[in-house]
Amino acid sequence: MYISVTGLRFKKPWVLLHFIWHAVRSRRQAAQSKGLISLATTSRNGIQHTLTAWESKSDMEAFKYSGAHKRAIQVFRHFFTGKTYRYESESLPSWDEALRLLDENGKDY
Repeated sequence: MYISVTGLRFKKPWVLLHFIWHAVRSRRQAAQSKGLISLATTSRNGIQHTLTAWESKSDMEAFKYSGAHKRAIQVFRHFFTGKTYRYESESLPSWDEALRLLDENGKDY
């Protein structure tokens, strides 16, 4: 499966409403997307995290570059900073493992 771990930090506190707007729509889109195996979110140390598992990289990219999620990406740099890490795996990581991998290998945005 293809794993995606992300962490977003708000640039300013007032962007919470923007985050909620895009997060709700993106989550709804993901739940209906082809190939989604698992979707989880958490907040740690002021960072909003997502952990998704997909049947394939192409399924994840079809979600990423369409609909509500594509619109969220277009405004990302105005409101957030963060990291993303994606990789192939035979199993879904725990949150502790996923966040460790994100810290060690994540690409900064």
